[in-house]
Amino acid sequence: MDVYRAAHDAALKARAKMNAPVFYGFGRDDFLYAMSAPTRQLMDDYHIRYLYRESGGGHDWPNWRDYLNEFAPLLFR
Repeated sequence: MDVYRAAHDAALKARAKMNAPVFYGFGRDDFLYAMSAPTRQLMDDYHIRYLYRESGGGHDWPNWRDYLNEFAPLLFR
């Protein structure tokens, strides 16, 4: 994560200044789940607003559908 942080420091700082939060959803069986905590810590460190949702299942359509159903209305506020 330190390499990513160093390479993207300016972009992360710019994203932190944006008003819209990041929607970040993960299924506990997702093959990328181990990266969810370090990524949330990175966003916390940069004061990037985010909405985190965790559910059962993995990187699959039922989770995507549920997350999209929650996230899409936020785009039009």
